[in-house]
Amino acid sequence: MRQVFHRGTIFGCTLALVMCATAWFASAAFAADSIYWTSYTGAGGLRFGDLAGSGAHGLFTGESSPDGVAIDAAAGKIYWADTTSGTIRVANLDGTGARDLYAGESEPSGVAIDPSAGLIYWANAMSGSGAIRVGSLDGSGARTLFANESYPVGVAIDPAAGKIYWGSYDTFTIRVGNLNGTGAATLFTNENYPTQLAIDPAAGKLYWTNEFAGTVRVGNLNGTGAASLYTGEGDVGGVAIDPAAGKIYWTNWNLGTVRVGSLDGTAPAQSLYTGETDPWFVALLRAPLGAGSPQVTGSAGIGQTLTCGPGTWTADLLSGFLYRAPQSLAYQWMLDGTPVAGATTSSTFASSAGEYRCQVTATNAAGSSSQTSAPTDISGSPALTSLPPTVRGPSAVGFAGSVYPHGFTATAHFEYGLDPSLRASAGPLYDQRTSDQPVGSDFAGHPLTASATGLIPNALYHVRLVATNSAGVTFGPDQTFRTQQAPKPPAPVLGRTENAAPVSGKVFVLTNGRLVPLTGARQIRSGTEVDALHGTLSLTTATGSKKKTQTGRFGGAVFKVTQAKVGPSKGLTTLTLVNNAFKGAPSYSKCKSHKALDASAAAGSSRTLQLLHASAHGKFQTRGRYSAATVLGTIWSIADRCDGTLTRDITDSVRVNDFVHHKTIVLHPGQSYLARKPK
Repeated sequence: MRQVFHRGTIFGCTLALVMCATAWFASAAFAADSIYWTSYTGAGGLRFGDLAGSGAHGLFTGESSPDGVAIDAAAGKIYWADTTSGTIRVANLDGTGARDLYAGESEPSGVAIDPSAGLIYWANAMSGSGAIRVGSLDGSGARTLFANESYPVGVAIDPAAGKIYWGSYDTFTIRVGNLNGTGAATLFTNENYPTQLAIDPAAGKLYWTNEFAGTVRVGNLNGTGAASLYTGEGDVGGVAIDPAAGKIYWTNWNLGTVRVGSLDGTAPAQSLYTGETDPWFVALLRAPLGAGSPQVTGSAGIGQTLTCGPGTWTADLLSGFLYRAPQSLAYQWMLDGTPVAGATTSSTFASSAGEYRCQVTATNAAGSSSQTSAPTDISGSPALTSLPPTVRGPSAVGFAGSVYPHGFTATAHFEYGLDPSLRASAGPLYDQRTSDQPVGSDFAGHPLTASATGLIPNALYHVRLVATNSAGVTFGPDQTFRTQQAPKPPAPVLGRTENAAPVSGKVFVLTNGRLVPLTGARQIRSGTEVDALHGTLSLTTATGSKKKTQTGRFGGAVFKVTQAKVGPSKGLTTLTLVNNAFKGAPSYSKCKSHKALDASAAAGSSRTLQLLHASAHGKFQTRGRYSAATVLGTIWSIADRCDGTLTRDITDSVRVNDFVHHKTIVLHPGQSYLARKPK
C-alpha cells in the first residue's frame, strides 16, 4: 500500500536531512507558466517545468519525502511538508533560503496557505491520531483545528467560504470542516486512498485523486455527484486545477509522469513530463493576469501631478493550488503613445500637453503582463512626429509625419529649402512650404503627408513639419534629404541649347528670376545668364558639323551664353559679361568719376569689376563692354574694368575686336590689350 511505502513508518529509521539548495536557479531565466511538484523519496526534492512540457528543472534536492506544495506568488515563496523529518518548510522561489518553518510535526502531509490571513494549514498523517493543523506564515502559533482524524492527507482550503477539506487515507473518505475548527463532516465515502484535493468554488466542484485506484475524480461541494474523470492512471498523487483554461493536472507516482487533462474529462490525458522520480503533490504558477486597468487621478492640466493606481489583478485560486498574484509592479508613463524617459513611478508631472497613459507591468516568478490606463488628455500646443523624407527622383520628394492636435483645432504643413551651401545669398532656411492641412482637434495622432516637386537635382535640402493651434506653434526637428542625380542631358542643339556642368566652386544659373545652383550636368537654353563669380563650369556646345561638339571651361564672372546658328559665325559660342544681373552683381555703378588724374583717380579707373577666366577648344568668344576676344583653342581672360575691357592671352593666339576704336588686334601668349572706354 502507498502508506507503507511513502509515510516512513515501515522503515524503522530516521533519514538524515540533507539540504542541497540548488541556488543556480534564477526565476527570470525560466520565467514561464509552470507546474511544480514534489519528488517523494527519502532523498527527494522539488521540481518544476513549464506548462508546455518543454523542460523540467530542479529547485531543491536532498529533501526527506516532501509531501505537499503551495506557493505564495506575491511573496516569492514556496512551502512544503517534509514527511520523514516532520517539518514544514519554506524557501524562496529562486531556489535560495530554504529553512524549517515548523518542526516536530508527526508525518506532515499536504500544505495549503492563505497569504492574506498569514496562515498555513497541513495534516499530520497519523492513523487514528492524525490532526489538521494551522500556524502563521512566520512560523509561530501552531495549533490543532481537528484532532483524532484517521490518516488525514492533502488539505485544501476555501477561505471565502471558511472551509477546509482533506482526505482520510485509511477510512476512504473525504472530509470537510470550518476554518475555525468546528463542524467536521464527511462529504464522500468509499473513495480509494484519496490523496490531494482541489476546489473550484465558482463551479461548486471538488476534485481529488484516488491513489491506488488510479482515478482522477470530481464531485459537488454538497457531497453529491461523485464521478471519475480519468481512470487507469496508475498510482496517482497530487492534483491542481486551472478553471479558466479548463484543465486539471496530476501526477502518476509509479509511472514517473506529470499529466494534464480537461476538467470535464473529455480531452485525452497527456503526459507533460516523463521519467520523473516519484512525482507527488503539485501546484501551478502562472504569470499575473490583469482584471482591471489602472486608473489615473489628478487634475488634467499642464504643471499638475498625475497618479496611477496599480490596477486589479486576478487573485490566486488558493483552493485549486493555482497561483498568479503579482510579486512586483512596475510603472511607465506614456505621452502620445511614446514612453516618457524616467517616468517610472506611480506619479508623474505633466510638463506638456498630450495624451497621458500609465502602463503597469505585474511580474512574478512565472513572468510578466501589463495593463494600460485610459487616456488622460491635457490640452495645449500640438505635438508632432516626423518621418524621414522619401526622395522620388531628381526633382520630387514625399514628406510624412503625425500631428497630435492636443484638444484644439490644428493645421499643419511642411516647410523646406536648400542648404545654405547651395545658395547664392543669405536668406531664410525654409523658404518654400506645402499647403496647410487640417488635422482635427482631438488628442489622437493624425498622419500627414505632402509632396514637393520642381526641386533641384543632386541638391541637399532641409525640411521640417510645422503644426499650429490656438495654444501655439510647434516646429518639428530639422531633417535633410538629397535629391537624385538628374539623367545625362541630351546632346546640345546648335543655337538653341548648351550643356553645362559644375567643375569647382559655386555656379548658379539664372532661372525665372532665381539663381539656381548648378549641381550636376544639365541643359540650358541659349540666352541663359550664368553666375560663375565663385566657381567654374564646363560648357559643351554644338559645332554645326554633324554631331561634333566643342567644350570650354569658364569661371570668375557673370555672363550670358549665346550661339550663332547661321552665317560665317555659325557655331560660335559667345559668353557676354553681364552687369547688374542681380542684386550684388558686378556693376559699373561702382566706378567713380574723378575730375583730376590724381593717384586715387588712377586707381579707381583701373578697378576690375569682374574677370572671366576661359579655357576652350573650338569656336568660342568672350565679350566685355568695350571689346570681344575670339579664339579657336587657347587659354585667356577678359575683364571689364572701370576704364575699359582688358584681354590677356595666356597660350596660343587671341583675336581682339575693339568696339570703341573699331579695330582688331591679335594677341600672342603673354600679351594683353585694354580697349579703353570712350572719353
